[in-house]
Amino acid sequence: MTLISEKEAGVIIREARQRKGLTQGGLAERSRMSVSSVSAYERGKRRPRLIAAVRLADVLGFAYSDIYYISGKGHGGDGEE
Repeated sequence: MTLISEKEAGVIIREARQRKGLTQGGLAERSRMSVSSVSAYERGKRRPRLIAAVRLADVLGFAYSDIYYISGKGHGGDGEE
């Protein structure tokens, strides 16, 4: 598996959040983190640590590893590319 960049991880998080119809504030509340953290992740300024990645993945419906590694599967839990 290949590690993806923070920027690519941010795109995955942002697109999944938008598909769920959530604001950054709504995602932050549901995943028990600050809005500034969600914003930093989406902008590719930093990568979530494991617990944050698990919380985001749970709320957004994808595997937490999707924001770390290229898996060959699409994102957002649908298994499509």
